[in-house]
Amino acid sequence: MTTYQYRFALLAGASASAMVLTAPAQAQQVRPGPEAPTGRVVIGENVEDTLVITLAGEEATFGVIERGTPFASAFVFDPSTGQVRQVGIATGTPPDGGNVDLLMTNAGDVEVVAIAEAEYDAGGATAEAIIFRGYRQDAEGAGDVTVEIRNTGTMGTNALATANAAGHADAFAFAPRDRRFRRPLPTGSMPR
Repeated sequence: MTTYQYRFALLAGASASAMVLTAPAQAQQVRPGPEAPTGRVVIGENVEDTLVITLAGEEATFGVIERGTPFASAFVFDPSTGQVRQVGIATGTPPDGGNVDLLMTNAGDVEVVAIAEAEYDAGGATAEAIIFRGYRQDAEGAGDVTVEIRNTGTMGTNALATANAAGHADAFAFAPRDRRFRRPLPTGSMPR
């Protein structure tokens, strides 16, 4: 079995739009919290994997914060930008192989964030913050495949866009709502 783990620390950089406009930008990955991986891929004949995001009493924040002039964009779309993702790929064939069983658990408080702050004193400013998918599981196999996200804590997403300008200011934020993270479901029930 091969396991790949992606870990991301606090980073600084500049967005392409900010560089074209020759204005400084500050982007960072947010990750204060425990050392839980934000992305993991497991490949094997059969795959059985549990990804623990946080334990009871722990807090974690994953995502992107960007500040720019006159434009700032923060997107969460894969583990490199803060998405919590678990992937299992079974290479075996039935009846003895090809099975995948993935479990993602959370007992503490975890939040995936996209925060964009744009300012411009000489004209307009635009900020956009989008979380395409904060929590994701993918499984593939020729046998039985099961994925489960078990939450007994708090799993949240937060997209925030702020624009301040001398001219026109425009801000857009989007984070999909996933009802299954609101409360634990009884065993055997399906979210509607």
